[in-house]
Amino acid sequence: MTVLRRDRAFFAVIPAALGLLFGALHVSGQDHVTLRQLNEIDNLRAGVKTPFAEAKKRTDSLLRRYPSSKDQALIYYTLAGVYAQSGFAMQKDVAGLAEKALALGLDPQQAMAAYQHWGNSIQMVNGGVRGTAFAEVRRQAVVPYLSAVRVALVEGVPYDRKVVIPRVVRPQIVHRLGQRTPAEKAEVARYVRDMAQHDRARLHQRMSLYLEAQIAGISYLYSSFPLATSELESLAKEILKDDVAVNYLMDVVNERLRKRIADMAGDARPPPPKDPVQAVEDLLHAVRKGIQECIAEMGGDMPLTLSQELIEESVPAPVQEVVAEELGQKQEADGDAEEGGGEEGQSPARKGAQVERGNSVLFIVLAAVLASVLLAGAIAWRRRRGGGREVVGEGFGDRL
Repeated sequence: MTVLRRDRAFFAVIPAALGLLFGALHVSGQDHVTLRQLNEIDNLRAGVKTPFAEAKKRTDSLLRRYPSSKDQALIYYTLAGVYAQSGFAMQKDVAGLAEKALALGLDPQQAMAAYQHWGNSIQMVNGGVRGTAFAEVRRQAVVPYLSAVRVALVEGVPYDRKVVIPRVVRPQIVHRLGQRTPAEKAEVARYVRDMAQHDRARLHQRMSLYLEAQIAGISYLYSSFPLATSELESLAKEILKDDVAVNYLMDVVNERLRKRIADMAGDARPPPPKDPVQAVEDLLHAVRKGIQECIAEMGGDMPLTLSQELIEESVPAPVQEVVAEELGQKQEADGDAEEGGGEEGQSPARKGAQVERGNSVLFIVLAAVLASVLLAGAIAWRRRRGGGREVVGEGFGDRL
């Protein structure tokens, strides 16, 4: 009887002990902030519509609940990311949050992102400044950018080439209950090493994206006026502590600066003179287009059998003057050639120039004549349709 009571007491104690055990495990699992809790804050991001008050309220709640430095660093980092990516409203608080998170300790990738948020916020808060004010803002912003580059250098992220992800071959080992052979153990060890290198390369690949953004931002700032490349070189040597990396950074900045100066000089140069032959081609194209639009407006085909008097009456006077001028210049050039003793007494360069000029003049004359004929045809057709009344197409003279 006594044994039975003891058995009952033992079985009654078991559930209570298990409850205490699982309760202790549950409490110990809540000693650190979870990724789900951080994502609940990060998911509040909605641009300018982000509920900043709600994000701040949840952040303060997590800070009171998890006092460890690691947890608080992640909480500050998350809120800094929300503020940094939600317009201009809370940019003034980003630098302070990022600084707190970095002081408490972040992993390398998070540290680079925090430095980038910090530098960007300085520029956004002070946007639109010029001259000496811009130079001061630039100096403040470049410090976190260079600090991010320093994190990448310490981690071993390459800055002058792309990160290559190594290929990992899974070991062909049959899973069984027995002991593995020495060869199988070596294969498993090789696989573990390869996976570690693979994971590290993936991390470096993600960090290289931040590194490219930092270098691009630095080169943009210090290729802007007022120039201060010596200031950048001094800060880079102080923060990066890597002469090779400093030289690479300065080469990128100087190359961007050279391109910018070349572009500015190119904008200041006058456009090259237009080729006369191309100018005539453009004119002819415009005339042809205007005639086609006129035909479309009037409908039907337009007769082009016109008398010489109608052509002379319809051709605009400026066109007649250009044709007469070009024909006169051609006659003068022909007279100079005859006075020079014919073709035998001319140099090859002179002959080529005369031929080229003659072709250009001929092309201009033909273009002008074609334009005049088409215009005269349009006018004649409109006169016939209008019963002898002179009708000018609306806007047609402006197109020519």
